[in-house]
Amino acid sequence: MNSLTKTMQVVKPQTANWKPPKNLPQNWRTIRLSEIEQQPYGVYRSRNGLAVIISCCRYEDNKNWIHLSISRKDKLPSWSEFVQVKEIFLGKESTAIQVIPPRSQWVNDHPFCLHLWQCLDETSIPDFRIEGMI
Repeated sequence: MNSLTKTMQVVKPQTANWKPPKNLPQNWRTIRLSEIEQQPYGVYRSRNGLAVIISCCRYEDNKNWIHLSISRKDKLPSWSEFVQVKEIFLGKESTAIQVIPPRSQWVNDHPFCLHLWQCLDETSIPDFRIEGMI
Protein backbone atom coordinates (compact mmCIF):
# COMPACT_ATOMS: atom_id res chain seq x y z
CA MET A 1 0.00 0.00 0.00
CA ASN A 2 1.51 3.34 -0.99
CA SER A 3 1.59 6.31 1.37
CA LEU A 4 -1.19 8.26 -0.40
CA THR A 5 -3.59 5.31 -0.31
CA LYS A 6 -2.69 4.62 3.33
CA THR A 7 -3.05 8.30 4.21
CA MET A 8 -6.53 8.52 2.74
CA GLN A 9 -7.89 5.70 4.91
CA VAL A 10 -8.09 7.36 8.33
CA VAL A 11 -10.90 9.91 8.56
CA LYS A 12 -11.21 12.38 11.43
CA PRO A 13 -13.45 15.38 11.91
CA GLN A 14 -12.24 18.37 9.95
CA THR A 15 -10.41 21.20 11.62
CA ALA A 16 -10.98 23.70 8.80
CA ASN A 17 -13.89 26.11 8.86
CA TRP A 18 -15.54 24.56 5.78
CA LYS A 19 -19.20 24.14 4.89
CA PRO A 20 -20.79 22.73 1.72
CA PRO A 21 -21.81 25.43 -0.75
CA LYS A 22 -25.35 26.82 -0.58
CA ASN A 23 -25.41 29.23 -3.52
CA LEU A 24 -25.10 27.44 -6.86
CA PRO A 25 -25.87 28.26 -10.50
CA GLN A 26 -29.56 28.12 -11.46
CA ASN A 27 -29.27 24.72 -13.17
CA TRP A 28 -28.24 23.09 -9.84
CA ARG A 29 -30.38 22.20 -6.86
CA THR A 30 -29.42 21.22 -3.34
CA ILE A 31 -30.76 17.81 -2.32
CA ARG A 32 -29.31 17.69 1.20
CA LEU A 33 -26.99 19.65 3.50
CA SER A 34 -26.18 17.71 6.64
CA GLU A 35 -23.48 16.40 8.95
CA ILE A 36 -22.31 12.91 9.93
CA GLU A 37 -19.99 12.61 12.96
CA GLN A 38 -18.93 16.28 12.79
CA GLN A 39 -18.29 16.02 9.03
CA PRO A 40 -20.49 18.34 6.98
CA TYR A 41 -21.52 17.25 3.50
CA GLY A 42 -23.73 18.33 0.63
CA VAL A 43 -25.65 16.43 -2.03
CA TYR A 44 -26.57 18.20 -5.28
CA ARG A 45 -28.08 17.46 -8.69
CA SER A 46 -27.97 19.40 -11.95
CA ARG A 47 -30.80 19.66 -14.47
CA ASN A 48 -28.69 17.74 -16.99
CA GLY A 49 -28.33 14.68 -14.73
CA LEU A 50 -25.05 15.20 -12.87
CA ALA A 51 -25.02 14.23 -9.19
CA VAL A 52 -22.44 15.61 -6.74
CA ILE A 53 -21.57 14.73 -3.16
CA ILE A 54 -19.07 16.96 -1.38
CA SER A 55 -17.55 16.54 2.08
CA CYS A 56 -14.50 17.60 4.06
CA CYS A 57 -12.48 15.45 6.46
CA ARG A 58 -9.08 15.45 8.13
CA TYR A 59 -6.99 12.42 7.25
CA GLU A 60 -3.97 10.72 8.78
CA ASP A 61 -1.72 13.40 7.28
CA ASN A 62 -3.63 15.87 9.57
CA LYS A 63 -4.68 17.91 6.55
CA ASN A 64 -8.22 18.86 5.66
CA TRP A 65 -9.29 17.40 2.32
CA ILE A 66 -12.45 18.14 0.38
CA HIS A 67 -13.75 15.04 -1.41
CA LEU A 68 -15.95 15.63 -4.45
CA SER A 69 -17.85 12.71 -6.05
CA ILE A 70 -19.30 13.40 -9.50
CA SER A 71 -21.58 10.90 -11.23
CA ARG A 72 -24.22 10.24 -13.84
CA LYS A 73 -26.83 7.51 -13.78
CA ASP A 74 -25.79 5.75 -17.00
CA LYS A 75 -22.34 7.03 -18.11
CA LEU A 76 -19.21 8.68 -16.79
CA PRO A 77 -19.22 12.46 -16.68
CA SER A 78 -17.34 14.01 -19.61
CA TRP A 79 -14.07 15.90 -19.12
CA SER A 80 -15.84 19.24 -19.63
CA GLU A 81 -18.50 18.28 -17.04
CA PHE A 82 -15.75 17.16 -14.63
CA VAL A 83 -13.99 20.53 -14.99
CA GLN A 84 -17.25 22.47 -14.74
CA VAL A 85 -18.19 20.73 -11.47
CA LYS A 86 -14.68 21.30 -10.09
CA GLU A 87 -14.95 25.01 -10.89
CA ILE A 88 -18.46 25.37 -9.41
CA PHE A 89 -17.73 23.52 -6.16
CA LEU A 90 -13.98 24.10 -5.61
CA GLY A 91 -13.27 27.27 -7.59
CA LYS A 92 -11.72 28.13 -10.94
CA GLU A 93 -8.27 28.81 -9.49
CA SER A 94 -8.11 25.93 -7.02
CA THR A 95 -5.92 22.86 -7.37
CA ALA A 96 -7.67 19.49 -7.26
CA ILE A 97 -6.35 15.99 -7.88
CA GLN A 98 -7.82 12.76 -9.13
CA VAL A 99 -6.29 9.67 -7.53
CA ILE A 100 -6.18 6.41 -9.47
CA PRO A 101 -5.06 3.73 -7.00
CA PRO A 102 -4.17 0.14 -7.87
CA ARG A 103 -7.24 -1.74 -9.08
CA SER A 104 -7.12 -3.99 -6.00
CA GLN A 105 -7.75 -0.90 -3.82
CA TRP A 106 -10.63 0.62 -5.79
CA VAL A 107 -13.58 1.69 -3.68
CA ASN A 108 -16.45 2.83 -5.82
CA ASP A 109 -20.08 2.02 -5.15
CA HIS A 110 -21.22 3.50 -8.46
CA PRO A 111 -19.85 2.46 -11.89
CA PHE A 112 -20.16 5.98 -13.35
CA CYS A 113 -18.59 8.04 -10.55
CA LEU A 114 -15.39 10.11 -10.59
CA HIS A 115 -13.67 11.63 -7.56
CA LEU A 116 -11.66 14.80 -6.94
CA TRP A 117 -9.70 15.82 -3.85
CA GLN A 118 -8.63 19.30 -2.76
CA CYS A 119 -6.34 19.99 0.18
CA LEU A 120 -7.52 23.03 2.14
CA ASP A 121 -4.31 23.37 4.12
CA GLU A 122 -1.82 23.70 1.27
CA THR A 123 -1.22 22.95 -2.37
CA SER A 124 0.17 19.53 -1.64
CA ILE A 125 1.23 18.39 -5.09
CA PRO A 126 4.38 19.19 -7.07
CA ASP A 127 4.25 21.69 -9.91
CA PHE A 128 4.19 19.35 -12.92
CA ARG A 129 4.11 22.11 -15.52
CA ILE A 130 6.67 21.98 -18.29
CA GLU A 131 7.48 25.36 -19.77
CA GLY A 132 4.50 26.89 -17.99
CA MET A 133 1.79 24.47 -19.17
CA ILE A 134 0.36 21.17 -18.03
